[in-house]
Amino acid sequence: MRALAVWGVCPDTGPACFSGRTTPACTCATSRGAGHKRSARSSVQQPASKENRYQQYRPERAPAAVASLDWEGDWDELAAPAQSSQDQTKSWDSGFFAPVSQTASKKPLKINRDLLLYRARLSRNAAFRASSNKEKSRRQKDCESTLRRVLAMDPTDGRAYVGLGKLLVQQKRFEEARKLYDDGAAATGGLNEYIWQAWAYLESKQNNVGQARKLYDAALVANNEHAASWHGWGLLEKRQGNFRKARDLWMKGIKATKSKPNSYLYQALALMATELNYTEEARQWFMEGTKTVMGAQSHAIWHAWAGMEASQGDVTVVRYLYRRGLEANPRSRFTYLSWGLFEKQQGSLENARALLKQGHQLNPRDPAILQVAQGPVSILIVQTYCRVCFVHIFAAHATLETVMSSLPSFLAVLVDVLSKSLVSFQSQ
Repeated sequence: MRALAVWGVCPDTGPACFSGRTTPACTCATSRGAGHKRSARSSVQQPASKENRYQQYRPERAPAAVASLDWEGDWDELAAPAQSSQDQTKSWDSGFFAPVSQTASKKPLKINRDLLLYRARLSRNAAFRASSNKEKSRRQKDCESTLRRVLAMDPTDGRAYVGLGKLLVQQKRFEEARKLYDDGAAATGGLNEYIWQAWAYLESKQNNVGQARKLYDAALVANNEHAASWHGWGLLEKRQGNFRKARDLWMKGIKATKSKPNSYLYQALALMATELNYTEEARQWFMEGTKTVMGAQSHAIWHAWAGMEASQGDVTVVRYLYRRGLEANPRSRFTYLSWGLFEKQQGSLENARALLKQGHQLNPRDPAILQVAQGPVSILIVQTYCRVCFVHIFAAHATLETVMSSLPSFLAVLVDVLSKSLVSFQSQ
């Protein structure tokens, strides 16, 4: 108790009022001014008696029946809130003795919502890789319930609206997604550019061009530096044949995002220039895009640039660009596939086989690499076998029952041929 007095305890309000600082419950500031130090010294020189210590530090809370610390009743009664006409709830002990449920914020912590959003993303990815429709449906339901739980926790979290909207679009529940985006825009006060952009993409996919333009414009009003809105709007105009407007939008986007350049805007300009046979302009946009931090680390722009140079016939430049793409992303299945096909066209079968084999090892679930890697020989074997079987069946004027009875054996031989082709490729 003497330690509290040395700190400068105010005898009127308790230890919440230190020297030079007052609380709303402190009334000594108006009557004594800065006399807290004298109060502290006086409290040290004249310590309170044992009988009235409790009343000294909590005068408005002590029950009238308590005369000393030898209280034999319920101690929770001592911490009960006082019912006073004055604003005593703002004193030092009101917050100290308040339960956690009253002092804590009612809004859930952001970390809890982040964890739920992470789980929802895992469920959505698992649904994409599901091997059966039943498993896919179950994963999607888990993802939807998790995202709706996030919205119940915080209706202003735009991430939940965007994630749930994309899931509804994948399930072709377009009206529900449209209403969800509308509710999200209202809940966030129209200041979330991600919701506007996702909604605009939905309308663009539904071929509502006019509405999509309005939504893209609303996204850019919310945030003029949102590169995805500039990029999406430009693609919309390009699909409508408005190449000049698309080019203007992408160039405006580049100017608006100077603080954080986005390589996809440069790539879009370069690809459109390539389609219009403006090779030098396309090459210039590719060079500008790869000079940015994001572009140097993006395998997509290196892959696109290599594809453009492949049409020009410069083998050395093409190989250099594909190599830079693999440096940006060593698992890029698109780069392995394109580079392998390019080497095959150049007659470098060993290089093509090595690239496709490495791409297959890194991406075993990719069917395109496996199909190209097996080569035309295996495909020719399968085609020849199928042709012979069908000719034999129809030449014999077989009935439907005969065809169905021979179908299992036909499929078994077909699977055997494909498996042998795969084994021969992996052993090379």
